[in-house]
Amino acid sequence: MNGWILALIYFFIGLIGALGSGAVKKKSNLFLWTLLLGLLAFGCKYFEAKVSFAGTLSLIWGGMTMLCAGNFLMLLIRCCNTARSRQDQRARRRGAASGRLTREKRRKLAARTLFLVPLCLVFCTGGVMLYTSLGTSSGSGVLDNSISTPDTLRSKTMNILICGIDNDQADAAHQQNMTDVIMVASIDFENHKASLLQIPRDTYVGDVTATGKINAVYNNEDTPQESINALASQLYDMMKLPIDNYVTITMEGFRKAVDVLGGVEVNLEQEMVFNLRDPNEVIVNTITLPAGPNLLNGEMADLFVRYRDYARADLDRMNVQRIFLAALTDKLTNMSAGSLLSAVTTVYPYLETDFSLAELADLAMRAKEFSASDITAVRVPGEPVNDFGENHQSVFTLHKEELAQTLNAYMRPHADPVDAAELKVIELQNTTGILDHSEETLDGYIAA
Repeated sequence: MNGWILALIYFFIGLIGALGSGAVKKKSNLFLWTLLLGLLAFGCKYFEAKVSFAGTLSLIWGGMTMLCAGNFLMLLIRCCNTARSRQDQRARRRGAASGRLTREKRRKLAARTLFLVPLCLVFCTGGVMLYTSLGTSSGSGVLDNSISTPDTLRSKTMNILICGIDNDQADAAHQQNMTDVIMVASIDFENHKASLLQIPRDTYVGDVTATGKINAVYNNEDTPQESINALASQLYDMMKLPIDNYVTITMEGFRKAVDVLGGVEVNLEQEMVFNLRDPNEVIVNTITLPAGPNLLNGEMADLFVRYRDYARADLDRMNVQRIFLAALTDKLTNMSAGSLLSAVTTVYPYLETDFSLAELADLAMRAKEFSASDITAVRVPGEPVNDFGENHQSVFTLHKEELAQTLNAYMRPHADPVDAAELKVIELQNTTGILDHSEETLDGYIAA
């Protein structure tokens, strides 16, 4: 099921409005009823940005608009038919027209109505869908087409850059829009599979950034469009991985989105303890999630996916993020079509993306058919390097040969393999392969 289904639903709502208008005998009453529907549609659109159930209101607005359109079309046709009938009556009085000719005209008018009403409703449906997709777009820019998937493969596969922007902390580094989470989702529509490539925020990229880390690439530029293009281009240069679209969300937006969804339930095999520290690394609070199901609200989901006080810091954090991604996938795929469309519409204002709302809704409906077993999470191969450079910092270096193998296996479902020599990767060292293989489908993180 996709966006075409929604368009078809809107069309039939308009058709019901047109047919139902026959129950209103007087044109004046039909006019008032049409006006009332128009006011209700306007009210839905007016309050859409002011309430938490904006997605539902958006769907109701589309339905009301199509009902109004169907009624308005029939009102126009009835007015035109009344005018023609009066002309015929005057003509008959003058002897210029016979009853037979009048019946022929009526048949023509009926045939014209049967043709024009569906045709006009098709255009009205297109208008509603177009307004939804263009009128509410929150995209902050369009990616460079030179790094996108070739046209010959567009119908088969799509790569989406997904980033979590950390800009709500007290320290200046966080206020500069660091990409705290970086993933590339590769969707294979033809084989009904998807892969999520997780990229550590400390991945070493050389002198591209002052810190040498990939999480600072985004905030190197002046505008959001330049920032997302810089990060997408960096990934393309390093991995020869096409990027077609992007979705970014701030952590504040992430918290609100989780709350809008009613929370996300994660199932833990063992309890998790989060020690919250002040700037002096003193523990000021401890939060414990027990083993078993835990419903996370926005604040807890934020803590869950960003906590780094593990033995392996960011690497262990990415494993925890898989638990959340599995739970989120399970929640979304088990939603009804209407609930999912409502959720997408409600969450959309919290995103920065080059997807229109209609495109994102269409993608969500297509992805709804994917199960957790169809989605594989894989981390880029490499290893931590401690005490590196003049600043003695910790970075994550990629393993070039193993990276090429991983990308060819999971991120190029319909493209030719790319040799390691073509990847612009700075490999600082390759002393252990313990982190080179992390592939696992998301159903491994969902309790049976």
